[in-house]
Amino acid sequence: SWPDRPASERAALTAPSKFTARGRGILRDSAPFQVNGATYSRTKVGDGENRSGVFLLEFYNNDLVLISQKWNLVRTYYAPSLEFLDAAAKNGVFVAVTIPYQDTRDTDVSQVDIGGKKIVVDMAGGGWQEYLAAVKNHPAFFGLIFGNEEDAHLDRHTGGINGWAKELNTAVSEAKKIDPDHLASTAYAGMPTKDFVAQVPEIDLWGANIYGLRNYAAAVEVAIEYNKYKQETNAHEFNSKSKTIAKPQLEDLWPTRDFTVTRREINAPLPRFPLYPPSDYT
Repeated sequence: SWPDRPASERAALTAPSKFTARGRGILRDSAPFQVNGATYSRTKVGDGENRSGVFLLEFYNNDLVLISQKWNLVRTYYAPSLEFLDAAAKNGVFVAVTIPYQDTRDTDVSQVDIGGKKIVVDMAGGGWQEYLAAVKNHPAFFGLIFGNEEDAHLDRHTGGINGWAKELNTAVSEAKKIDPDHLASTAYAGMPTKDFVAQVPEIDLWGANIYGLRNYAAAVEVAIEYNKYKQETNAHEFNSKSKTIAKPQLEDLWPTRDFTVTRREINAPLPRFPLYPPSDYT
């Protein structure tokens, strides 16, 4: 299991933070910041993909209390409500918000209320700019993650992988004009190629969804060159019914300084060729 966070680190977030990527590290305001995070995605039993990733008060108030005991950040797959951000701040948890390329879920779960106006927040239809303007000064806001494995959905992008790279770089550049004080990332299916990285110079943190030990070891090699690296590992369930966090669905957002991870009870440097089978995540 993961060690508990000190009580001082779980204090409520009451003021906006400025996050910057510097070298292989992340700074919160002017101090080094180590992210220890978990992916948060709730779906009611019996609901399908069109109703996934919901933000329901009946769940997240308790969930965030438990999450805050171990981690200082959650990553979402969709834009959460402002009430979710409020609850995260209350528990000392930052939120990395994924902006999907297309949010095709049912309208009642895909819309976010911004000042009484309900909008769908995605890249294809817009809405993310208005959302960012509304949350950029929220104490719990960490930054945006544009798209999730869009390199595996190139049928949606004119020009294929190069077209997606152009769209991504344009979105990140626009986001920085709206909000220069937070980080911008993306989630790539596997490790992004050097050519793709070169086409998106505005990105602060590179996302790589890694599954399987061979891919995982290779990813570390490439990450040394990229400096900026985020990684999603094999998923495990967050058991809210029994109030345990023994097998969370993981999202480690790495600043990559010394390749520090938190899969064991203490922070330890990542080996040259890490061998962390799923059984090690408990």
